[in-house]
Amino acid sequence: MNDETYRRKQATKVTFINEWLAKLGAAKRVKQGWSNRFKIDMLYQYYEGFQTFVDNGEIVQPYVINLIYSTIEQKLPSMLFDNPNFTLRPRPYGTEMNLDEAIPLVQTKEDALNFISSRAEFGLSDKHELAVLDAFFGFGVIETGYSDERVANPNVSATDKNPLNNLYCKQIPFDTFYVAANANWDLSTGKWWGYWEWVPADDLKKYSRNLVVTLGAAEAYENDFANTGYSDTGSGKIPLDDGYHDNVAPAGCVKVWFIEDFDNMERLTFCFDNCSDGDQLLLKEKLDASKISVLRYGKRRKGWYPLPPVYNWISPQDEINDIHQTYRIHRKRFSRKYAIPDAMDDGEVDKFIAGGDGTCFKVPKAEDRPVPIEDAGLDTANQASLSISYNDMNRITGSTDEERGVADRQTATQSAIINNRAQIRDSKQTLRVANFLTSVSRNILRALGKAPGSFWVSSRLPEGLLGEMKQALQWKKVPSRIFKTEDYDIDLSVSSISPIYQAQDKKIFMEFLAILTQYEILSMSPGLIREAAYRLGYKNSTVLKQFQELAQLAAIGRVVQAKAQLGPAGTGGQQPSAPGQLPQQQTDASTPPDSQSIMNLVFNRQGVQQ
Repeated sequence: MNDETYRRKQATKVTFINEWLAKLGAAKRVKQGWSNRFKIDMLYQYYEGFQTFVDNGEIVQPYVINLIYSTIEQKLPSMLFDNPNFTLRPRPYGTEMNLDEAIPLVQTKEDALNFISSRAEFGLSDKHELAVLDAFFGFGVIETGYSDERVANPNVSATDKNPLNNLYCKQIPFDTFYVAANANWDLSTGKWWGYWEWVPADDLKKYSRNLVVTLGAAEAYENDFANTGYSDTGSGKIPLDDGYHDNVAPAGCVKVWFIEDFDNMERLTFCFDNCSDGDQLLLKEKLDASKISVLRYGKRRKGWYPLPPVYNWISPQDEINDIHQTYRIHRKRFSRKYAIPDAMDDGEVDKFIAGGDGTCFKVPKAEDRPVPIEDAGLDTANQASLSISYNDMNRITGSTDEERGVADRQTATQSAIINNRAQIRDSKQTLRVANFLTSVSRNILRALGKAPGSFWVSSRLPEGLLGEMKQALQWKKVPSRIFKTEDYDIDLSVSSISPIYQAQDKKIFMEFLAILTQYEILSMSPGLIREAAYRLGYKNSTVLKQFQELAQLAAIGRVVQAKAQLGPAGTGGQQPSAPGQLPQQQTDASTPPDSQSIMNLVFNRQGVQQ
C-alpha cells in the first residue's frame, strides 16, 4: 500500500469516527434532557432511602419511611421468573416444512435453551432481576451473545473447552446506554443504540499490534473524583453529581463503546478518549441481529426513553416524610418551660432548674410557685394530611394496604373489584417482563449457532405409561448447526417458588378440573381439552398430554360400552331369537354405533332414534 492510499484510507476512517462522535454527542444531550426532566439520578437514591438533599450530620437524621423500597419489593415477586421455562413451537421456515422432522428438531432446541437459561454460570435469573429493578428508575438492558474473547466476555477461560461457557449474559446499567437522538419508541427512526464500559487496556491488544492506548495518571483520576461533587451517602446526603462513574476509570482501564448500527447492520467498537486519531475505531463487524434486549414500562408519546414509574411516587413519598418529621420534632421538643416569679430567690431557682427528682425549694408564697407554660398543640390537619398522603401513594403505585400487610376496611364486593383490577395491572407488567425474557431467549438461540462443533445438554423427559410424571435425566449431544435457522416460535411459562404464583396455579388447575367434571363433552375430545385449558390459562403441556391420552382411551371405552349396550340396531341390547339373524348380529357387533347413538348414551337420553 503506497502512502497516498494509506492517507486516503486514514482520512476516510477519521471522517467516519468524527461522524459517530457527533452522533454520540447529540445522543448524550437528548438523554441528559430526559434525565433532568424525570430526575433520574435522584430516583434510585430514594429507593435506597437517601431521601433528603440536606446533610444534617450523623446525629440529627431526618425521619424517612421508605415506601418506595417496600412498594418495589412487594411488586417484584409477581414480576420475576425464578425458573423460566421456555417452550418452542415449530413454524414454517422458508417455503416448506416437514412437521415430522421439525418437531424433534425444535424439541432439541428447547432442551438446549432451558438447560442454558438454568445454568448458574449463565446467571439469567439474577441478571433479569437487576434489569427488572432498573426499569423502575429508567429501563432494563441485557446483552446475550457468544464470544471467546475477554473484551466481550469476562468469563472466558483459556483452559476451559466447553463451548457453552463462552455464552455470556450481561446486565448493562441504563446509565451507560444511549440511543440515537432522533430515535422513536421502536427505533424505526434513529436506528442505532449502544453502551460503554470500562475495559482493561491490555485486552485491546487483540484489535491491532500497533494500537497505542494512553492511560491517565492516578492523580488525575483522584482529581476527577473530587470534582464531581460526590460525598458519602452514609451521611444521608444525595450526591450533587452522580455521574462520577463517567469520569473515574478503574486503574488500567479505558472506556470502550459498543454500538449496534441497524441501518448498515454493523456492530462497531470505539475507544474515543485513549487512542490516537484514526485508531479510535477498533472493530467493525457484521451484525445479523441485535444482541441487546430492553425492558421499558411507561411509554411516552415522543422519543425512545420511557417514563420511569418511580418518578410519580416522589411527591407522596416526600409528603409522608415531611408529616412524620413534623410529628418527630413535636415529640422531641426541647423541654418543658416555666414562668418564675420575681420574688423567688436565685438559689432556689437553681435548685428548681438543676435539681433531681424530689428536689425541694422555697417560694415566697404558695401562689408564687413556678407555673408551667403550655406547649402549642399539634394541628389535627397533620393527621388528615398523612392519611391522604398514604392513599395517594397507594393509588399512584397501584398497590393496596392489603398487599403491604395492612387491612383496608372495605366490603367484599369492593375487595373483589380491587383484586381483579390489580391482577389485570400486574399481568400487564408481567407480560412485558415475559416478552423481555423471550427476546433474551431468542438471542441465546442465535448465540448457540456461533458455537463451534457440538455440545452436551441435559433434559428431563417424562417416561412411563401415558407420560406419567416420573422424570429421568437424559444427556444429549447437540450440533450447533441446527441453530442457524429460526424455525420456531417461543412461549414463556413460569415455574416459581413465589406464593403468589403457587396460589394462582392452584386456582387455575382446580378450575380446569371443575370444567372437565361439569362438561363431560370436553373429555370426549383431546382438542376440546386443549381449548378449555387455553381459555382458562392452564399451560402445563405434560399434564395436558396426559388428559388428552386419557380422553382418547375414554372415547374408545365409550365406543365399546355403547356397542355393548346398544347391541344390534333397534334391539336395545336384546339379542334377537328369530332364526337366520345370526349373520346380522355379527355384522352389527363389528359396526361401531353412530355419533347420535353415542351422544344419547352419554347424556342418558331415552328413545334412541335410528
